Amino acid sequence: MAFPPVPRESKNQINKAGQTLIEANSDTLAYLSARKLADKCRACHAYPINTFQATLRDKLRDYSDEPLVAQRLKRMPTIVDKLKRYPAMKLTTMQDIGGSSKGSYYHLIILNSFTGTVQIKPYDRDSTSSSILEIL
Repeated sequence: MAFPPVPRESKNQINKAGQTLIEANSDTLAYLSARKLADKCRACHAYPINTFQATLRDKLRDYSDEPLVAQRLKRMPTIVDKLKRYPAMKLTTMQDIGGSSKGSYYHLIILNSFTGTVQIKPYDRDSTSSSILEIL
């Protein structure tokens, strides 16, 4: 499966696209251009999210033969709404722009066992990795 590359546009250009998406008076061409760039930014998160959900699925197989794991791409209306609700937020700093991966647990014992294998790392702005959770 081929994953989309990281957009070549600057962070400033990406943030301006986010502003254009939330402005009510944006012209159609500017809005469509901003939407296309925002879609590229969102899509480039497909690889890390897919990798995380695959790793999560593998780890959960230690506890269940058929683990329930899902991944979800954040919808564009939700991204725009979040930018409106948090005016200081930029499109480039929205941590969940790509979506999320989730695992479901049927038994509290399994959940307690599994959480011992997940380490939460503090957010490091200078890191090349956007991962906050590390599965050991």
